[in-house]
Amino acid sequence: MDINDEVCKLIQRRSLASKLKTKINEWIELLRSKLEHIDEIAIKTDENLSSFLDHARLPIDDRIFNPSGSFQFKRPSLYTIGSLAIDCLVKKNSFFEIDLALVIPKTCFIKKDHQDFKYHSKKAFYLAYLAQHLSVHKDLIATIQFRYHNKNYLKPIIYIKPYGNLGFACRFNLFLTVEEGKSFVFKNLNPCKSNLSDSTHSTPYYNFDLLFDLNLVNFSKHLSEFFRDLPNVRDALMLIRLWLDVRQLRDQFSHIITAFVFHLVKTRMIDPHRTTIQIFEAILNQIVSSDWKSEVLIFSLTSEEVEEQDDLSKTNDDFIINFIEKNSKMNLGNGLWFGSYERLKIDSEITLKLINNRKLEIFTTQIDSDSYYDFIMKISIDHLNTELICKNHIYVESGFDLIKSTCFEISKLCKQAAGNRLQLIEFEPTKLNDEDSGWSINSKPKLLASDALTFRLLITDQFLSSVTKGPIANLPEAESFRQFWGSKCETRRFQDGDIREAVLWDGENALKKRKIITDLLFHVLNTKLNLKNTSISINFNCLDDLLKLNNLKFNDPQFHYGTGEEIFHKINRSLIALTKHLHNLEISTFTVTNVSSVDSVSRGTEIEQNLGLIIFHIDILFSLIYFTSSHLSCFIRLLDFIVNFDFVANPIIINFNNKLTSERVSNLRESFANNRSKWPFMTIISSYDRKPSYHTINSPDAKIVLHLKKLAGHSLQQMREALQSFHQPEIKKIFRAHKEIFDVLIRLSSKHLLTKHQSIDFPENIRINFTLHSETDQHTMPITDYNPSLIYFSKLRVAYKNIALFFYDEFGGLEIGVLIRPETLQERPFKYSTIEASKLSGSAYSSYSDSIVLNLQALCEDFRIIGGALVDTIVINHSKLANLKN
Repeated sequence: MDINDEVCKLIQRRSLASKLKTKINEWIELLRSKLEHIDEIAIKTDENLSSFLDHARLPIDDRIFNPSGSFQFKRPSLYTIGSLAIDCLVKKNSFFEIDLALVIPKTCFIKKDHQDFKYHSKKAFYLAYLAQHLSVHKDLIATIQFRYHNKNYLKPIIYIKPYGNLGFACRFNLFLTVEEGKSFVFKNLNPCKSNLSDSTHSTPYYNFDLLFDLNLVNFSKHLSEFFRDLPNVRDALMLIRLWLDVRQLRDQFSHIITAFVFHLVKTRMIDPHRTTIQIFEAILNQIVSSDWKSEVLIFSLTSEEVEEQDDLSKTNDDFIINFIEKNSKMNLGNGLWFGSYERLKIDSEITLKLINNRKLEIFTTQIDSDSYYDFIMKISIDHLNTELICKNHIYVESGFDLIKSTCFEISKLCKQAAGNRLQLIEFEPTKLNDEDSGWSINSKPKLLASDALTFRLLITDQFLSSVTKGPIANLPEAESFRQFWGSKCETRRFQDGDIREAVLWDGENALKKRKIITDLLFHVLNTKLNLKNTSISINFNCLDDLLKLNNLKFNDPQFHYGTGEEIFHKINRSLIALTKHLHNLEISTFTVTNVSSVDSVSRGTEIEQNLGLIIFHIDILFSLIYFTSSHLSCFIRLLDFIVNFDFVANPIIINFNNKLTSERVSNLRESFANNRSKWPFMTIISSYDRKPSYHTINSPDAKIVLHLKKLAGHSLQQMREALQSFHQPEIKKIFRAHKEIFDVLIRLSSKHLLTKHQSIDFPENIRINFTLHSETDQHTMPITDYNPSLIYFSKLRVAYKNIALFFYDEFGGLEIGVLIRPETLQERPFKYSTIEASKLSGSAYSSYSDSIVLNLQALCEDFRIIGGALVDTIVINHSKLANLKN
């Protein structure tokens, strides 16, 4: 099916049906009629606003509540805004969210109400008074709540679930806006002006919050009229919303990209008559090539040409992006979290590669945050230096929002410290007290629902660099670099002859190089924000402990094993030296052209074949979806794939070097579907297989795969819980086998285990001597491919494959787990072919009527005899075996 047809079907499934749209309009008209019957009141200066609220509380922080001056409640005007007004509404999660604007008449306010949070205080009362009166209409509204729009404490809205069947399909967001007039005029809200009496400089954040309310309805009207006769552009906007949904970016960017598309079409940078997918692709191309951080993008809602203005053309470093409407001077980037714009550009670039391959999954595949980012950084809120944060003007302008100002400060510091090592740092907003981020209208709003701030970080391929280069030492910028890094900074001469300020980090081995990014983050947060290491949690290296071999004691004190990379480099260098010697051999019968190692040690890892194929399939599948390649994110991706992949209904097809044509892949899938019983339970097909699913013909069987999925599910859940914890995650528990699941446990003597030091629970106080090869020292001939535990394990699997399943961790395992096949535990007729490890069940004498059962004691004794001194003890799980027999 063509990509355009698939896109059309997707839009039809997720867009608003005409019948439902009629019901929504009817509900809006009923709401309008209820609003017209609310009593109007006038409040004098000395009266308390809260005295007029019996069943509702103000949805605003007490610190910014400033009810000075008189106030009148006049009935609002109701307008449809947002996606419904533009006719590009699509489902969000499992329902539609409709935005409505309630415009407060300008006669409700007095002069200077735009200053010192007076507007926000009266708006909060207006909102609470409305919610109180609407809550009594149970025939119209099932539930009514307050919540913050985009986690902005200055923008409370009413969140409504309608009564009846409509409540299963829709939710309504009621925004309060204000009419232009009196003190609410554009010149009073210029970003260069100050509207807070305590502020000594301009208050752009505060001003833009008011400009947003002042422009909301007018903005929606212009866009609705503009897109009315552009159906393909509206469909492209629907695709954009679906694309943002699976990336959890819709709340932040849907209105911004809508305005951006308006600008692109208006300036003829996009042809509105192209196909939907072409318009979508053109939008992403423009996002990738944009730079709204360093270059101000100015657009106009009217037909006037945009002219550069001094107060608009200059970028404001306080804002994530600078995307400004000319007439109102409103910055649409106000309210974005740090890192969101970089995330949008990265995802746009990745999506363009998928679009070229015609992949519809970009609109349907949910992007998992744990797989998307390389690591998580958490900072304890209790240990924040609030005095230092409160000096930031963003703290006051955002309504004493400690999270927002702290997020901005920390993100800015981390980005400056990491430099080109860090691709992206994004703050993950803390959730409020329930799943939909709302709270009851008669409850006090909860500003914080977590004890830690969470930041997700994405690194670049430069993160292993052990030198942070600064400016040339005699430039003015060098002084600020020295002040930022303090005692860490030093002057160095580099190979190109430049004398620069620089910071050197410990990069003795690969393990320490991976820690550089965390070391510099700890350093800058310690020195700049006075945060102790105990108040910072970074999980980037949480898997490295599993790769360390701390028990090895090398004869060379200068050599450090770390996580193994250095020893593999030594091996590869030896292989290169051997290759040179072989090339120099003078042999007349043949010529050595190339030498390649087929051993796993040359690859730096050893992995089971089927698992290796699955990992390669995952890499191909997600290489164009996820930007990251850290070991932590890749491991989570593997667990998630095993849990969610349907091995019964789908084969795993690995197309090495694109050798399989699309027709061949289709034929394989069709053959698999039509003859499922002839294929293995786990079917893995590669382009180099002579026989289909060659590697999984005999194993694993259905029981093993289902157990693997269950085990991966539990491990993934524990992994996610560990990553969300503030403390260093305990990862080792998901790598420990649950011994109680086995029927018999064969404990091995550690004296004869060659890989015992690789065990994750090996005692740290035991040291094992290890000798590195040296040309000067004499060495005995090493014994290779001799591992007593693996030989014993292989013998058991071959000898007793019809009786039991055997499990062993060859990387330091101290026990062999035995699962008795259930059918062998039952009584069965005496047959010569099935008497292995059996005994007579009764005292009968006739061979025609005798029954036999498993002789477990004799079987365990056989295990002991075969293993000899290798076997320490054998433990039988009698309680589990008794349940199996019953």
